[in-house]
Amino acid sequence: MTTSSTPPGDERERTGQMIVLGLAWLRGAQFALWLWVPVVHGPGRYPSEVFIVYVLSAIWSAVLFTVAIRRRRLAPGWVAGDVAVAVVAAIVVSRAYPPVEAASITNWVIPPLCGVAVTAAIYAGRFRIPAVAVVVGAWLVGAWPATETSAARELFSNAAMMALFAAVAGVTGALLTRAARRGCRCDELDDGILRTLDSIARGDFDDSPERMKDVCRREAARLREAVGRASGNADGSADGSADGSADGRADGGAAGNAEGAV
Repeated sequence: MTTSSTPPGDERERTGQMIVLGLAWLRGAQFALWLWVPVVHGPGRYPSEVFIVYVLSAIWSAVLFTVAIRRRRLAPGWVAGDVAVAVVAAIVVSRAYPPVEAASITNWVIPPLCGVAVTAAIYAGRFRIPAVAVVVGAWLVGAWPATETSAARELFSNAAMMALFAAVAGVTGALLTRAARRGCRCDELDDGILRTLDSIARGDFDDSPERMKDVCRREAARLREAVGRASGNADGSADGSADGSADGRADGGAAGNAEGAV
C-alpha cells in the first residue's frame, strides 16, 4: 500500500461523477435512437403530442443531467421528478400511438424509460424498488392496448427488459459506491500512518521511546487489518489485531491531536 495524496472523499466523488456521466450519455443515446423514425416514416405519421412530449422530455433530461454533472450526484428530489416525467410520457405518448405500434420500437419512450429505471435503481435509495415499479407500471398502463394486437409479447418483454436493466444497474452502482468508500477509508489510514512517521521524524517521541514503539505497533496493526480486508483474508488477521486496532484508533487520534499542538 502506498501513501495517497488524494484527500479522503475524492475517490467517492470521482466514482459519482463517472456514474453520472455514464447515465447522461446513456440517456442522450436513448433519445437519439428514435430520430430515424420521423426520418423514415415522416413527421406526419404520428399525433403532435408524440413530438411535443419528446422535446419536453429531452429538455428535462438535459437540465437534470446538467445539474447532476455539476453536483456529481442526483438528489432524491430530482430522481422523483425524473420518474414523474417518465410516467406522464409513458402514458400520454403510448396512448397516442396506434395499439399495434404502442409496444414497438417506433415508440420513443421505451429506451428513455429504461434509462429512468436505471437512474432510479442507482439514486432512489430505499425507494428504488417502488420507483422502478412505478416506471414499469406506467409503461404497462400506457401501452396496454397493445395486448389486443399481435404486439402483446413486445409489451411484456419491454417491461421485463426495464426491470432487468434496473436490477443490474442497482447492483453495479452499489458495488462501485462500496469500492469508493473502501478507497476513502484507505486514504484516511494512509494519512494516519504518514502523520505518525512525520511525528517520529520531528522527534516528537524522543523523550518517550516506549510511547513511540507503542504508537508504531498500533499503526502496524491497523495497516495489517486494512491489507487483510483488501485481500479477502480478514478472518485470519482480525482476531489478532481487532483489539489493538480499536485502541490504536483512539490513541492514534490523541497522538495526532498532540502532534498538531506541537
